[in-house]
Amino acid sequence: MGAKYPIHYKCQFCNGSGDRTSKVGDDESTSTCGSCGGDGFVEHAMLIYPATPSHVVFEAMDISEYNGLSAQKQRDLSAVLSAGFVELSDGSNGMAVMEGVFGSESQTIENLKELA
Repeated sequence: MGAKYPIHYKCQFCNGSGDRTSKVGDDESTSTCGSCGGDGFVEHAMLIYPATPSHVVFEAMDISEYNGLSAQKQRDLSAVLSAGFVELSDGSNGMAVMEGVFGSESQTIENLKELA
């Protein structure tokens, strides 16, 4: 399904502190903000990418495997990552190229399968 990232906004009622202060006359009391539950932030929406962002794929790579790649395999990898998003589902072109670059039994491919 792709990558999911929640979008959070700072709570407007407590200004991100998580506490609400009430004042009546000279009396003041502080309590947990009911709007954000004390977190200071409210989930507004969920951003769902159709595929995995390239920077997430890059961070999933095993650096020692990357350092051992030939120049041709580095070019193939660059072509995939330059797309901005990579489809990592079984049978996709993105995963096929990644398996061709790193080998289907590599740590990088194991890491990528966890993202799919």
